[in-house]
Amino acid sequence: LQKYSFTEIKKRTHHSTESIERYLNEFKKIICLKENKVDIPKIHLITKRSESLIKEYLEIYEKAKKDSKKYLNLENLQDWVKKGALELILRPGKEAI
Repeated sequence: LQKYSFTEIKKRTHHSTESIERYLNEFKKIICLKENKVDIPKIHLITKRSESLIKEYLEIYEKAKKDSKKYLNLENLQDWVKKGALELILRPGKEAI
């Protein structure tokens, strides 16, 4: 959310580009579901991610919302959520998220 490039993220985390993309996609899915009033147990069932990871992602999101000037990509994420991304999550295979 702080608008680091993939190269910067790779250097900081020592993770592959594919892993980083997967983490970002999972984060977006979890945020989209929560913004659409899906509770954590259901998010867990839909995403197959642990409830502790879901809570961690939600905490990151809430922190970003409180300091939106610092988190430049927050607006992009919120736009994505508003554009009906929930349908794409619940109907896999239609479009990559």
